[in-house]
Amino acid sequence: MAEEPPGGNWLSGLIHELKDVRFSLPVAIIGAIFTALTWMPDWFGIRAAIQWWRPYAMLAMISGAVLFATHAVAGIREHRRAARRRTEKEEARRKTAAEAEHAARESAAAMQAANIRFLEGMTPVERATCRSFVAANQRSQTLPSVSHVVELARRGVLIKISEEPMAWDHSEHYVMADWAWDHLQEHPEILDGAPRSGPIR
Repeated sequence: MAEEPPGGNWLSGLIHELKDVRFSLPVAIIGAIFTALTWMPDWFGIRAAIQWWRPYAMLAMISGAVLFATHAVAGIREHRRAARRRTEKEEARRKTAAEAEHAARESAAAMQAANIRFLEGMTPVERATCRSFVAANQRSQTLPSVSHVVELARRGVLIKISEEPMAWDHSEHYVMADWAWDHLQEHPEILDGAPRSGPIR
């Protein structure tokens, strides 16, 4: 069953249908043709036959043109609103991405600063463990799972790469993290001096 037009009467239903460009444009064109025919020479009695319809033809032409123009203007406005919504959505997406990137950079910088503070504040036994890597120029070693080694692994200075303990002392294979290796290569004095402000935990 067809949907009943708003208003519930034939006039509102007609206006409702004419708002559709598929109806308003043909009505305007037909009205224009009939109106033009009433002003043309009376060929074959055509003008006399349609003269009575002239007011209705003009009304149809004007109404169809107005409704078509209204539809066109509404379409242009909707297109502009849609474009504005897309622009606002894209700007919001870019802003969110920029904020996330900024937050990630700040987080990475804060983590790097914390890592460096930890290296500068290592205990003597922790410095000695790291010194064994740098002095031998080896990125990996097998170490017992004692407290200071576990702490270095927890802080990300060492990375455990063995799956199971390899000896009676539960020694495991560790590799020094890139950031720790690079920083200790650039600042070997960290491994020699006393902690600047004590261990940072």
